[in-house]
Amino acid sequence: MREYILMKKICIAACLFLMVSCSVSRNETVDNDMEVKRLIRYEDALKGDMKYSTLFDSLSIVPLDTTGGYMIGEVKQMKISAHYIAVLDRNSNVFVYNHEGEGAALISRKGQGEKEYIDVRGIDILTDSLVCLLTYPPKLMYFKMDGTFHSEVPLKNRAFELAVLPDGKAVLYKNNIDDGTMNMSLLEIYNPSDDSYKGYVSGIRFMENQPIPHFQQFGTLTMTQRNGLLFTHSLTNNIYGIDNKGVHIKYRIDFGDRNPSFHYPKKLPEEKSVTDYLIENFPVCGFNSCWENSSYLHWGGYLSGKSVTFLYDKEADRLYSDFNMQEDFTGLTPSPIMASDDCLAVYFTTGNVEALMDYLEYSGKQVENQPLLDRMATFVREAGNPIVGFYHFKRNLQFSKDDKI
Repeated sequence: MREYILMKKICIAACLFLMVSCSVSRNETVDNDMEVKRLIRYEDALKGDMKYSTLFDSLSIVPLDTTGGYMIGEVKQMKISAHYIAVLDRNSNVFVYNHEGEGAALISRKGQGEKEYIDVRGIDILTDSLVCLLTYPPKLMYFKMDGTFHSEVPLKNRAFELAVLPDGKAVLYKNNIDDGTMNMSLLEIYNPSDDSYKGYVSGIRFMENQPIPHFQQFGTLTMTQRNGLLFTHSLTNNIYGIDNKGVHIKYRIDFGDRNPSFHYPKKLPEEKSVTDYLIENFPVCGFNSCWENSSYLHWGGYLSGKSVTFLYDKEADRLYSDFNMQEDFTGLTPSPIMASDDCLAVYFTTGNVEALMDYLEYSGKQVENQPLLDRMATFVREAGNPIVGFYHFKRNLQFSKDDKI
């Protein structure tokens, strides 16, 4: 009798296991095989108000000129090098400026003929002599800084964002779109020298052919000052590093019992948007607005449904968090491009400038640096282009254990 009861319990347990296994789809991730370079624990975080003036002592701006037809639509992507700024807008036009904001080239080749494209998905500056476009139909198109066509290379799969490594390899973000293979990956590294491809970071089957939300930041790839890359996406607590050797987990943020489980449903519920589903059902999601230099790592995300911003002090091995990143120079919310040890490069959209000015005029309030904001507003209203900004880091900035940002 005891043996019968025991066997019955084993059968019930096995059935329950099968039922659970059928109701969820295990993420086919290879991340567990990747070495984690640094573990950051959220339970050790110091909390407080974070302000831009805590890190930076000044802000300088570069308005992007509109002379000669350089009128930018809604910004889709912006890249910056030692001497140039490249902007991709939603109309698939690519604008190249020098660091004084003067137009150097306008690349606009929409069409279906030779040396043309239907759509531009991403851009990157290779050197101070070449800019690379990721286009649809899938190919890499190279242009000189004066806009002259240089060369092109066809690609086998669609991709939606681009970054080029120092050795010329192209990092392609595939955005969870199934390319017809059994191995779904979010990243692909293409080597033009031997026409080879290698996939990294498994895609998410329950969201198959559904783009992963980017939340505040349009892009997922961020260039670092050491010519490496950071990669973030919305369903993980990992921040990936990418270099000439491949992809690794550069940082893993341990949120304890709120870490992602990676047990996903088979498909999204009907009548539910991807963004709403993630915020409601994933304790940690939406990593975005990422930048890094030798001293700091910064990123944003959602934690238990609330928007949160993080700053990690590398030298002190200390994490700071807050729920309201305060821009106390101009009151504007910047979009980060990349950081160096000297400054953080960002851009301000025309919509953000106009909205803030309307609010200030209605409320009768002013911001800390009202003259600078007034200059920006005058440019936006007269020219209509976005503005590049450089936040300059404070020198010898130190935090003590009791400091609150």
